[in-house]
Amino acid sequence: MAPSVRCLVQFSKLNTTRNRDDRQSPWPRSVSDVLEQSNVSKGGELTEDEVLRRRERFGPNELQEAEQRRWLEVLVNQFTSVIVLLLTVAAVAAFVLGDITEGTAVFAVLVINGAIGFVTEMRAIRSMESLQEMTEVKTRVRRSGDDQPLAYPPQRILVPTDGSRRADLAVMEGINAAKVTGARLHLLHVVETGSLGPDARSVLKEGELTERAHDVIGEAFQKAEEASLNPVTSVTEHGEPSKVIRDYIAENEIDPAAMGTHGKPDFSRYVMSDVSAKIVRTSPVPVMWVRKPDSDGTFDS
Repeated sequence: MAPSVRCLVQFSKLNTTRNRDDRQSPWPRSVSDVLEQSNVSKGGELTEDEVLRRRERFGPNELQEAEQRRWLEVLVNQFTSVIVLLLTVAAVAAFVLGDITEGTAVFAVLVINGAIGFVTEMRAIRSMESLQEMTEVKTRVRRSGDDQPLAYPPQRILVPTDGSRRADLAVMEGINAAKVTGARLHLLHVVETGSLGPDARSVLKEGELTERAHDVIGEAFQKAEEASLNPVTSVTEHGEPSKVIRDYIAENEIDPAAMGTHGKPDFSRYVMSDVSAKIVRTSPVPVMWVRKPDSDGTFDS
């Protein structure tokens, strides 16, 4: 074999081995190998940017559920086994030969057996659904040096909104997450005037801010209603936004929160500026950060 061909074959084998190692499941490998491949250490932690990058590459850390079977499919499945088909043929043959009693008895057995199997399987399906709703898996992860609790499925999802376009995207993300997980959606709007100064307060009266707050929270609540989401909690609070949001998370046992990256580029810019960043850094729960839409209409979170 020529040297160039031999080198090419060896290089191909090396790449094949490397690709096989990359695809290998982490379970049979040693802890040190997995940590080395993941570029982390036992005592270290991942930054929020690294978490977002890996989530985009590998997808969410959750198990894919099989599609639930409909009741009609479950019912039909009771009569598709080989034994049932043979008994059906025997019953038909009995009717053809004039043995009405035997044919009726066989059909009665088939119907009763199918009914029992259908009821039993539907109860098992409903029991599994109830167990999934009751079961909550909790763990703790390290993000940027802090321990943070994670719970799935979440029971309560918070979406603070200021009426901006990015906040509306966060509202829709929160609605979708609540529909998928069955969690209760909490909508929160914070009215804050203390940091505006006397000139701003003379232009934007407390009553005007409160009226606008009702409009903002009302629009978000309407989006949830249009999505047939129930129940929904909508609240308007007064105070410093980041502090109010953190207090609300703690008092209402919120699991995750969803927020837009920026506030509205007018008055809300001064109220909600950097609020999302503050919450991401100091929140005791995971925060889903909804980003600006791309040119094709899609957006990252």
